Amino acid sequence: VPHFDISWTTRFNAFVPQDDPLNYLMPDSPMPNSTFDTDNEGTFFWDAIADAVDNVNIMAYDASGLMLNDSQVLVNFVELGNVPAMKINMGYEPGNQAAGGVWEGEEEDKTSIQFISDNGYGGAMIW
Repeated sequence: VPHFDISWTTRFNAFVPQDDPLNYLMPDSPMPNSTFDTDNEGTFFWDAIADAVDNVNIMAYDASGLMLNDSQVLVNFVELGNVPAMKINMGYEPGNQAAGGVWEGEEEDKTSIQFISDNGYGGAMIW
């Protein structure tokens, strides 16, 4: 019997700490003038859909010129969102990026993907 796979695709900021909503930025990242309207969007419905969703795909790109700490993004989803690590896939967009995004580079992607592999996350994909 085929299995129907249900995924939720979201941005890097679906779960962020209330007292430090930019904790996912690298130390040398530009600071935005404000937070995003999508901050903590996962808190509005994740508990209601968690059992039905097979995969959570995080877009670690289109960050409007920000430099993301991918491992912190992943930790936020697990610790703040209670998303099982094995359900989480991180998406990358090497090279030129939409929405003014900044590619942190191949070495940073490799480091992040190794973190994913070493810490029981679901996987990674290239956009």
